[in-house]
Amino acid sequence: MRNLGAVAAIAIIFLLNPRGSDGTCTFSHSDGEYLIEIFDVSVTNENDVIPFDCEHVTGYTDADVTFIFVWRSNLRYLQSAILDKFVNVRTMYILDSQLTTILDQAFNSCNELTDLYIDRNQITTIPTNAFRMCSKLRSLELTGNDIQSIEENMFEGAGNVEELNLSGNRISTVTATTFRLISSLKRLNLDGNGIIHIDSNAFAPLNGLETLSISNNLLTNLDSSWLQTKTNLTSLNLASNPFTSVDFDVLSNLTLLKSLDLSGLNSISLPSEAFHGMVGLEVLRLNEMGLNVVDRNLFTNNVHLTTLSLTSNDISSLDPTTFSTLTSLRSLNLAQNPLGTLDPSLLTGLSALTSLNLNDCGITSIQPNTFSNQQNLTSLSLSDNEIQVIGSEMFNGLLSLRTLALIGNNIIRLNSADFQAVSDVQWLQLSSNQIDEIERDFFTLFRNFNVSVLLFGNRCTGHSFTITQDFDFSTLPLEDCYNFWDSPRPTPAPTEPPTQPPTTEPPIDNNAAVTFFVSMPILLFTVMHALLQ
Repeated sequence: MRNLGAVAAIAIIFLLNPRGSDGTCTFSHSDGEYLIEIFDVSVTNENDVIPFDCEHVTGYTDADVTFIFVWRSNLRYLQSAILDKFVNVRTMYILDSQLTTILDQAFNSCNELTDLYIDRNQITTIPTNAFRMCSKLRSLELTGNDIQSIEENMFEGAGNVEELNLSGNRISTVTATTFRLISSLKRLNLDGNGIIHIDSNAFAPLNGLETLSISNNLLTNLDSSWLQTKTNLTSLNLASNPFTSVDFDVLSNLTLLKSLDLSGLNSISLPSEAFHGMVGLEVLRLNEMGLNVVDRNLFTNNVHLTTLSLTSNDISSLDPTTFSTLTSLRSLNLAQNPLGTLDPSLLTGLSALTSLNLNDCGITSIQPNTFSNQQNLTSLSLSDNEIQVIGSEMFNGLLSLRTLALIGNNIIRLNSADFQAVSDVQWLQLSSNQIDEIERDFFTLFRNFNVSVLLFGNRCTGHSFTITQDFDFSTLPLEDCYNFWDSPRPTPAPTEPPTQPPTTEPPIDNNAAVTFFVSMPILLFTVMHALLQ
């Protein structure tokens, strides 16, 4: 199923490739596809005629069109006229077009259609037998509509559909016959519908199901019957439902399961052996579960895990051996947990790690050589902590690091010694700290690559820039930062015993005056920067 990135790519195709004349449609061609884009069309009556007022690219005809992209329209009714005209279309998108009604004959000419996406419209029902002529249809997506129920005859004739996405609708119940006519289904997404009941036999016809996602619904009972015969299931998403319990023995019977998401199930507990039977797991998400303790043996058998996410829990400490068996782990996300400190031995065995997220963990400092075994780490996120000082050995071992995020800490000074070990980064994110001193040669460290530096919202600067190999460092507007580094802070002069009785006038504090004149530009800059955000 195509994602939003693919849709954006499609839009770029329309912008960059040769087209016919302007109007309410344009033609273009790319990578073996001949496309028509239909936009700004108004069909408010089922008898309205769509004005195809564009001209073909030279050498092409209606029979050559393989891709239809409809968007930014007021297409209240979907007529048969589109597919009747372009009978060889394989892919069709209808996005953000206020579509409410699919007419009975709309898909009569869908003989070649394999992929259909009708997203973010206002459809409430799908006609019976709407897809009866679409025998080649493999992927059907109807996300972000107002569909309230699914009639089994809706899929008459579309028995070869392998991918069905009905997320973001208003379906409340899934019956035993809902998917009877599409038993070939391999991927099913029912996320975000407000479903309160799924019949015990609802998924029984789907013996080949590989991916099932029912997150963000109102299900309280995880019926073991849903999963008992799903021996081909590789991905299961149960997140954000008010389940009161989960039978981990049933999940363990899914021997091919590679991805499991239990995020938001904050009413269930995780026994120490919960995942021991799921030896093939590669992706496990346990976010927002209210966890305050993670048993050190919880992941003992999950040696194939590559992605583990435990964000937004209440975990304040982790046993150093918690992740010791996860030698294949590539991504670890512990963000938004009150860890406070990071035990260096926690990461010792994670040599394959490429991404580590420790954002908003209340970390004040990191011990030297904590990351010395993370030579493959490419992304390290330490934003929204309370780090003030970067030690010279803090980043030792990070030979492959390309992204370093330290946004929203309390860092005051930047010097070369502290960042020497990560001089090959390509993204250095230091916005919203308290930086007011920068060593003059600090940024010359980063000449090896094109390095993007973010310094918004600091005390001596609010700029961002990209450093290249021939970069002229004299152009950086950082003179205030350099001056503070170059100029030692004044220290109070020793005081001598007064020779006269004290007066009622308060003594003049020269240091306070210096601080005032130094701080005022910083304060004014900070206020102005905040107003401009």
